Amino acid sequence: MNAYRRLFIIALTLFAYTTPLGAVGPVDTLAVIPENAWAVITLNDLAGIDGKIVSLQKELGFKAVSPLLLAKAEVEIVEGLDESGTTALVVMPPNPQSGMAINLLLIIPTTEEMKLLAYINPRPLEKEPGYTRVTIKNEEAFVGSKNGFSIIGKDLETVKAVVGATKGIGGRVSSMQIDRFKANDITIYADIEALRKSPMFPMISMGLAGLVGPNNLATYKYLQIGAKLDVQGFTLETVYARAGDTDAAETLKTSKSLLCGLAEGDYVLVGGAANGPGDFSVRRSVETLISNPQLSTMYAIDKRGVLMQKLEPVLGGVVRGSFGLCNLPESADGFIGLVKVIEAKEDAREMVQAHRAVMELIKDDFFMDPQIKQMVKMLVYEENAENAEQVSIHHMRLDLKAELEDGEGGSPTKKQQIEWMASLKQLLGSEGILFRMAAVDQRNVLITLGGGREFFDRCMGAVRSGNAAIVAQPGYSQLQPRLSSSRAMEMYLDIDQLFGMIRRIQIAMNQRPLPEFPLAKVPMLISGRQIKPGVNEHIVFLPKENFEPIKAVIMSMTAKALSPGGGLPLEE
Repeated sequence: MNAYRRLFIIALTLFAYTTPLGAVGPVDTLAVIPENAWAVITLNDLAGIDGKIVSLQKELGFKAVSPLLLAKAEVEIVEGLDESGTTALVVMPPNPQSGMAINLLLIIPTTEEMKLLAYINPRPLEKEPGYTRVTIKNEEAFVGSKNGFSIIGKDLETVKAVVGATKGIGGRVSSMQIDRFKANDITIYADIEALRKSPMFPMISMGLAGLVGPNNLATYKYLQIGAKLDVQGFTLETVYARAGDTDAAETLKTSKSLLCGLAEGDYVLVGGAANGPGDFSVRRSVETLISNPQLSTMYAIDKRGVLMQKLEPVLGGVVRGSFGLCNLPESADGFIGLVKVIEAKEDAREMVQAHRAVMELIKDDFFMDPQIKQMVKMLVYEENAENAEQVSIHHMRLDLKAELEDGEGGSPTKKQQIEWMASLKQLLGSEGILFRMAAVDQRNVLITLGGGREFFDRCMGAVRSGNAAIVAQPGYSQLQPRLSSSRAMEMYLDIDQLFGMIRRIQIAMNQRPLPEFPLAKVPMLISGRQIKPGVNEHIVFLPKENFEPIKAVIMSMTAKALSPGGGLPLEE
């Protein structure tokens, strides 16, 4: 099985650098992949993918290595491979009589099968005409032929079943899914409902956790992930269907941009989301987060229902929300400013009161961790602490004047807490942890942290303008054509501002800063939408302009780690 595992790793390596060249191979391959397959990885136009990977390696200054040559060497293929076709690695249900827990098939497009098998010791089976025994990396496998493809697997009965099958997986998936198989260079498809029967499911769930976030994979029907690289950048898309999801997409009750209320600025991370259907509803997002097994150990289980009750005005009353992590100007009070804007369906003041109720709840022994308990006890709510243009501004702050006590059971000491608070003031400004919150008009709530009153006033002006000034900024405007008009979420990560913020913080804390890197000038884009009831899509797009800066950071950190006395300090 080791040769198959190595080939699987090479397939995932190809996942990082790929490009579509319009090959028609995917449809042919899908007709050969049996409809009862548990999971599939397809690679379109092997030669085209290989050429683009080699070109990109050269462009970035790396030594060019051909993944296709590596893959051919792994399975000892010299001739007979149709390099313009689509190859598939397939996970099949195990054959109980074989005793194998993992049943893998390799489906390879061929120009001449005998040449393909020439270097892996082919021995035709006398009792099974049309089938051949081969040896790959000292492991035996069997080969059958179908429609110009060689089907290679460890279990002969599975190979025979695939060759004799009259229906392929292409007849079971939707036309939308087939289009994505064709458009993407690499596609991973998993039948989650079938995989739940497999002992591999816990391992698969863990491996895919980063692509599905806090969502429970056990509620999925299928998951399909595709990747491609073109002249504009790298795209990773995830499409999944949930069992029992029937919520239809609704027309948003706002004509505003999802980023509405965000002023122009140097944002590290910025995003907006509508309170949409299914996975894009505020209610489901909160419920999913609260029920996450890794987080649920932090708080008292009996408080979960109370929290949901306190959050009800937020869960049912939000139209949309936007947020931003801002790299403040050199002249500002602090380095970091956070802003959040919530558009309410009716009265924004009810939203403000809901935030206060949640704060009071978490102070009441909501958390189990003694360190977190100690911190939340220091939260103070000050109603009508300030006024601005007939708007009452409420404060929610960490009372730095509260009496500190030495922690117990691994909690920080009084001295450590004081040092930590001093660092926070350096980052957020002289006020430390102080949230300003206000219903700036009938429908909009504004919350800021850091940057003092000046940052709040600037953000309030942007909210009242009713515009999304940030969308017009260079880089952001370039990405707008990539967004679907039916999107329920969009997010941007600006690595120029990220590295710039890290440098500022390192310099302020007397640490050796990251060197300056080439500027990308275009942020990374993440978007999400409901395609139809129960079927959702998330897309990550990394513009090509980001490749060089990311490569420079990796090379810099690698050089440091390999230098005498190397190893990366914790802060890096």
